[in-house]
Amino acid sequence: MKKTISFYLMTLFFVSLIYNPVTSAQDSRQWALPNGAIVRVGKGGITDLQYSPDGKLLAVASSIGVWLYETTTYQEKSLLTGNSSWLTCIAFNPNGNTIACGSIDSTIHLWNVSTGEHLMRLRGHTESVYGIDFSPDGKTIASGSSDGSVRLWNAETGEHKKTLSGQSVWVWNVDFSPDGNTIVHGNGDGTVHFWDANSGEHQHMYIAHPWDSKMAVFSPDGKTIASISGDSTTRLWDINTRLTKVLLTGHTESITDIDYSIIEKIVATASADTTIRVWDANTGEHQKTLRGHTRAVNCLAISPDGETIATGSRDGTIRLWNTSTGDHIHTISEHYDSIYSIVYSPDGDILATGSGDGNIRFWDAKTTDERMTLTGHTRPISSISFGHNGQMLVSGDKEGSIRLWNTKTGKTMKTFGGHTGDTRTVRLSPDRKNIISGSWDATIRLWDVNLGTQARMLTGHIEEIYTIALSPDGKTIVSSGADKSIRLWNADTGANEKTLTEDIASIDAIAFSPDGTTFLSGSRDGTISIWNASESTRIVSFKNQHTSDGQRRYADGVVSIQFSPDGRVFACGGRNGSIRLWDAVNREHIKTIYNRNMIGDIVGHTSKIDSLAFSPDGQFLASGSSDGTVLLWKLDVTSQ
Repeated sequence: MKKTISFYLMTLFFVSLIYNPVTSAQDSRQWALPNGAIVRVGKGGITDLQYSPDGKLLAVASSIGVWLYETTTYQEKSLLTGNSSWLTCIAFNPNGNTIACGSIDSTIHLWNVSTGEHLMRLRGHTESVYGIDFSPDGKTIASGSSDGSVRLWNAETGEHKKTLSGQSVWVWNVDFSPDGNTIVHGNGDGTVHFWDANSGEHQHMYIAHPWDSKMAVFSPDGKTIASISGDSTTRLWDINTRLTKVLLTGHTESITDIDYSIIEKIVATASADTTIRVWDANTGEHQKTLRGHTRAVNCLAISPDGETIATGSRDGTIRLWNTSTGDHIHTISEHYDSIYSIVYSPDGDILATGSGDGNIRFWDAKTTDERMTLTGHTRPISSISFGHNGQMLVSGDKEGSIRLWNTKTGKTMKTFGGHTGDTRTVRLSPDRKNIISGSWDATIRLWDVNLGTQARMLTGHIEEIYTIALSPDGKTIVSSGADKSIRLWNADTGANEKTLTEDIASIDAIAFSPDGTTFLSGSRDGTISIWNASESTRIVSFKNQHTSDGQRRYADGVVSIQFSPDGRVFACGGRNGSIRLWDAVNREHIKTIYNRNMIGDIVGHTSKIDSLAFSPDGQFLASGSSDGTVLLWKLDVTSQ
């Protein structure tokens, strides 16, 4: 008898029986899922946002697509998909029926707002597109890229009209003048450039900032240019004299976005310092500071009527503010930053996630409702792990801090500090007496849980440690990293018992089989190796790829790897976003669950797969990605 694993798309009826969604927010978790996925947790990281011209919609460019929110309720209206990489910038055409977005993969996407149809994909840039704008008459799209060029496109046909280049280093944004005759953009070298929109000729430039000029935009009357920079200042320039009218200071970190309101006669700026500042557009007088976000504010937009300011942040939220009073009106959530670590509780009731916003969240494994948020870390969470009885969870962050949590109360039990680099992996020993951590400081440290102190430090790696694994009996630690070696350590004595240096690429992922007899390693060149744990010898190696229809697929670098609970299967998460299942006994490729190059009206992961977790009963596989989402896949195991 041979066991095979097949994946299938659950009917919405069956999904509703399992997940029992009761709100539109939950319904949206089933939108545009790839085949085999039954639910999505998270809406993807926020990159840009824009109000529709009539103010009825708020469009949010994210890592997985464009979310449209109705501004009367701020409930999800739809998710526009068709992109295979992060979207970076967004613009409505003047009549509001088309949205254009630039992407990190150098393409531009257009959608019909009413139908959600993906209209076209424009190609021509050679690097990421960071700026997009429609001309006032809606006939032309301007795009700016890190390839140093501005390209003009026919908005109806998608035909490339001309390329404006030769003067720029890195184009951060593009903006048409109100009369449509001029295009302005910020540049990576701190300059602001002006182009004739009709002839494509370069007109002139300002030396605006000592650092990069992240954005330059026209005022609504076209008489002033506002430029923002990483130097934390905003400059308002007279368009005729080319002289600075006002210098706006007050932010303490890089300014990330700016917008004008013609009605309120204000300009608003967003900053990495977590605040939004509102200024008088004429005098530059500081009017108010909006506080509430807990991480960098990436983007902002002022509603057409000037009454509301929308802001998006790396804290995973979009906040709506009353422009006049500065009061916080509403919060849209679930736009999480990168999901770096996911793990099921031993009883399978909880799926825990650690994300780039520094929070750990507990999700009901059946309903995917959020049960609890653990707060305390101030940096992105790099690793989380449950103790064997599920009553404790250990977490590590990218500042080197480690915390031990009570999973019932959500309270921190102890904190551990000592690593001088990112804590990449943390594990709790089976007897719950020690925490084991591996770090970018090239050390492995063992911490006494009861005393809250460091018990031992293991040294030997000469470069960053990317991952560690602990054998099921807790006696052996396996570590790997940038030095391309695998080291086996005695967990009791700290002795380095074996060093394996046969791999030619950095090793990002290691996992023990449930019985502890073998372990897996996954490398950046796509090599997967199976090792005999007791003899420290390689059993077999193969590439993270497969042959389909006689065509060889490229090897995807391995970022995460995990055995199923019965040890018969292992899952591999790729740097390019692929998820593959392998037969651990016969060492054969079983199934490619998802490949990021799949394009259509679905959206899976658009970034690397940082973490994988099988449910304890083996029926589900959860995948966490740098795109800020978790996808849950249903496994149907049948005997054949």
